[in-house]
Amino acid sequence: MTDDILQYERLVHYMVNKYHFKGEYEDLYQAGMLGLKEAFLHYDPKRESDFVDYAALYIKGEILKAVNSEHQIKKSRELLKLQQEIKSTKEELIQTFGRDVTSQEIAFVLNEKVETIEEAENLMNPVYSLDQELMQEENSNLYQTIAMREKAYDAGILDLRTALSTLEQQEQQIITSRYYEDRTQQETAEVLGISQVQVSRQEKKILKKLKTNLTS
Repeated sequence: MTDDILQYERLVHYMVNKYHFKGEYEDLYQAGMLGLKEAFLHYDPKRESDFVDYAALYIKGEILKAVNSEHQIKKSRELLKLQQEIKSTKEELIQTFGRDVTSQEIAFVLNEKVETIEEAENLMNPVYSLDQELMQEENSNLYQTIAMREKAYDAGILDLRTALSTLEQQEQQIITSRYYEDRTQQETAEVLGISQVQVSRQEKKILKKLKTNLTS
């Protein structure tokens, strides 16, 4: 089986080259090889078509998991400092005014842009992901449920695809850009011609809508 895996090693290098600027090459290569191995373990020629396309999605999935993990580890000290300042400022303002406060008020006190405060506040919350918010299944995630299994023989996949099809055009574009094409909120905003803050707000609403549709 090792020889069979190694014959597709070039595919791993190709995929890593697409994302190497987001992490250490060797780390992403190891993740990609893990994805390739998983593809061999799960590939069923009777149900799937081309192995290369099938394996590429497993490889991409493992690489992106490694990238996301590395991103969390390297969260900047400046951001952490700002988040702490936001938290303490918010607590002080709430005590002073006896009510919840807005991002604009916090930005005024800290002499920061409102967009900077809102982005930092968004990053203080748990990272949203379709596998966490929607699937709630062990070892289940977006690239395994949609991209990897386009045959749609799984009832859960059909439900998710149906829920996605009910979204408005821009909502579908946001989800596709963020979770299928692996763009950041800022990159998605640039593609759609809207602000990063708008993408962040709409993304939360969309995930909530999808979760409601899937659990109703």
